[in-house]
Amino acid sequence: TAYEISACLVGSEMCIRDRLKYEKQKSSAPDENTQIQNLGKQFPKLTREELTNAYRKFRQFDIDGTGQLERNEFEQLIQVLVPSLSPSLIPRLVDIYFEKYDVDHSGGLGINEILMAYSEIFGNERRQLALILSPDFKALGWTVDQIVDALKSFETDLDGDGTIDRDEFYQLKDELIKSNSLKQLLVDKANNKTPIKASHILESISKPITSTGSAVPIFKKFLDADDIKDTLEIFEQLKSACGVTSHLDTYQKIRDNTQTDIKSVVLWKLLDVKKNGPEYKTPGIEKAKILVVGCGPAGLRVAIECACLGAKVVSIEKRDSYSRHNLLHVWPSSIRDLKNVGAKFFYGQFCVGGINHIAIRRLQVLLLKVALILGVKVLCPVGYAGQGDKQGNYWRAKVSGNVSDPDDLLYDTIIGADGEGSGVGNEFGFERKIFQGGQAIGVTGNFVNQGTKEENKLKEFGLLAVYNQGFFSELHSKFKIDLENLVYYRGETHYFVMTVKRKSLLELGIAKQEAASLPELLKGSNLDKSKLLQMVRSVANHVGLPADRPFAKDSHGNDDVSIFDFSQKKQAELPFKKPGPLVLLVGDSLKEPFWPLGTGANRAILAALDAAWTVKRYYSEPNLPFEKLLEAQRKFYQILSISSPNDVHDNYGLHTIDPRTRYKGMTHTKFA
Repeated sequence: TAYEISACLVGSEMCIRDRLKYEKQKSSAPDENTQIQNLGKQFPKLTREELTNAYRKFRQFDIDGTGQLERNEFEQLIQVLVPSLSPSLIPRLVDIYFEKYDVDHSGGLGINEILMAYSEIFGNERRQLALILSPDFKALGWTVDQIVDALKSFETDLDGDGTIDRDEFYQLKDELIKSNSLKQLLVDKANNKTPIKASHILESISKPITSTGSAVPIFKKFLDADDIKDTLEIFEQLKSACGVTSHLDTYQKIRDNTQTDIKSVVLWKLLDVKKNGPEYKTPGIEKAKILVVGCGPAGLRVAIECACLGAKVVSIEKRDSYSRHNLLHVWPSSIRDLKNVGAKFFYGQFCVGGINHIAIRRLQVLLLKVALILGVKVLCPVGYAGQGDKQGNYWRAKVSGNVSDPDDLLYDTIIGADGEGSGVGNEFGFERKIFQGGQAIGVTGNFVNQGTKEENKLKEFGLLAVYNQGFFSELHSKFKIDLENLVYYRGETHYFVMTVKRKSLLELGIAKQEAASLPELLKGSNLDKSKLLQMVRSVANHVGLPADRPFAKDSHGNDDVSIFDFSQKKQAELPFKKPGPLVLLVGDSLKEPFWPLGTGANRAILAALDAAWTVKRYYSEPNLPFEKLLEAQRKFYQILSISSPNDVHDNYGLHTIDPRTRYKGMTHTKFA
């Protein structure tokens, strides 16, 4: 074997004898199935899949075949299992586990000890941090459970002034541990029982704020910008004031010139932690030129990740305004993901007080600002018009709109984030599956939210006719409106979304006449818009919205009400391909959403992270056969395409661009 050959090369007969002894022991040991069954009796809370993966991962890292993981082997296992953990903390974690579980001082951990450590590595963030901090509290006699209690009490003081919240606190844990300040803060809290201000945390890890130059007022204007065009114009002024010369120094120069207050310190610390994460080290990506088509949530999110990887990223957007008021339901994993890139800094009301939604336009603007800060160049209004000709190692995309520097259109990787009917997907021949359901007619409506007491009394809800027959019967009897479901969110607007029955459209006169197909029925020429508006208003008034609330306006100045057919949905067969350049799809370009379930933006974020992982592997592993890369990612795509909040691990602090850290079923956290 390779083991015996290496042993011979170093002249170590002992290694060969140890190996032969191990092989003899292995031959008499129970088979894998029996061993897993035995482990199941000792660890009943772990599933068979988890036990199987743990056993196999243990065997993989037991390089010398001794039946135990030595320190160096266990350290390698930790690096694989927890890629988001700072490399500086890994030796500390290894020391903690060996002191706790290597009770016989053999210098190794067996499979049973590894499984006991499992729940602590992948428990909630509070316990994980308590474990890492435990050596600092040893002299005080604190147990891990006592540290957990102290952290729990500590968390209740966070976010009192909106400066930093629990998620941001745990995202900055490495900085707090390095500064040696967290121990004293926890002790003070435990002894004095007095609230800890968020500013105390930040002061312990931050240098004095010194930014006072001409960039400061421009940065404030940048933060206040409310649309794509204004944001881009002010950002050009900001780059000039900060002395930015290229995408390579954009982040550092803006960071150094805009630390104006405690809240901005939080932003830069969060982005520092993200940019410097070990998962973003990508040798070989320096010459990459990535073109992202579309600046919706999916396009901007993947642009941010590719910029963190170190690539030159250019994003193009055919619109010059963000105007969609519709509120997106945000999964817990997406909330944490967006907080990690500074969402709360750019929009202070982001998912506070139990709110789990955000207006599409608001999400787009905040992600646009993050992308620009990280060095992404955004061109608008510029539309994608074709692959273009090859020039050396790159292609030059064809576009509509004015581009001052044609070299901005050079790419060797292109990412389609241009929505349903993706031009990129069509151009590069992505085959699509079609999922045909029953007839489904969606209607959305947005009303101006004036924030009155009467409006604030309205409670958000989601109702299905099959479970709430009384409500829907009353609605039908009063207004002749026949709905299958109804959802209401209160945010920047009062947002109503409903599925209306075809028969009801005809009875109400919204559809002027019957048609052979649903698309024909919903043609603009066959719809009475005034009656559609009246239906939506009747529904809103029925649930308590004041009758005098006007509709919000869309980008064309019209009342923001839409009707559409979502009976059929399409999904790309593959998430990426390589017909020349590397071509990836994300968001609605990859899989059209089933909007009543609120899956679109959340799956878009997951797809953006998956795409970034593909890009990383493509450039950093040049000898990896493309078929193997595709096969690996196809497994994750299968989970993504049917994903719900329950399909991702709830220890969101461990999530990275590596899909195995996020998806259940094939994750690092299951030793896969």
